[in-house]
Amino acid sequence: MIKKCIICGKEFKADYPSKKYCSSECFIKDCKSKSIVIKKCEWCGKEFYAFPSNIKVGNDKFCSQECSLVYLQRHQKQSNTPIELKMKEVLEKRGIFFEHQKRIDLGRFKTYPDFYIEDRTGKSKGIVIYCDGDFFHGNPEVFKDKKLPRWVIEQRKRDKKITHKLIQLRYKVIRFYEKEIEENIDKCVDRIIQCI
Repeated sequence: MIKKCIICGKEFKADYPSKKYCSSECFIKDCKSKSIVIKKCEWCGKEFYAFPSNIKVGNDKFCSQECSLVYLQRHQKQSNTPIELKMKEVLEKRGIFFEHQKRIDLGRFKTYPDFYIEDRTGKSKGIVIYCDGDFFHGNPEVFKDKKLPRWVIEQRKRDKKITHKLIQLRYKVIRFYEKEIEENIDKCVDRIIQCI
């Protein structure tokens, strides 16, 4: 489809009907005329254009919703999720002593496992347990054939990296997906007891 640029009047081939500019230069000219500010994404570092109305309400930190979600997930650790509370209750009922959200330094970064149990056998530094939500951690059983967002795939990679680093540092790592906890929490706790 052939359209006319709203800034310079030049005709151009548009891929979609809402396209208004022939080039990024014309887009930038229009942005500057409307007091649109160039900002840097707090997550990926990419430059993006923020509208004054977005800046006013504080929606000017991220270039996309994807970057916003990843940032929030990494920097605002969620604790006491329903599956964590369920696990906590059963561990307490079984008389298993644990620390909740214990900080473990892994060199460049740190991790906060949902539960940390001291290993009384002395074979490891301790047992770390993660209760991973099916969606945010991309449970392969739940999302077999579905295309996952890039940030979920990145979270999976990060989980593997953390697990690998913890094992290198002589921790025992147990990860449960939400589905496992919801379907049979006693089986999950039995697996933890075998490691103690």
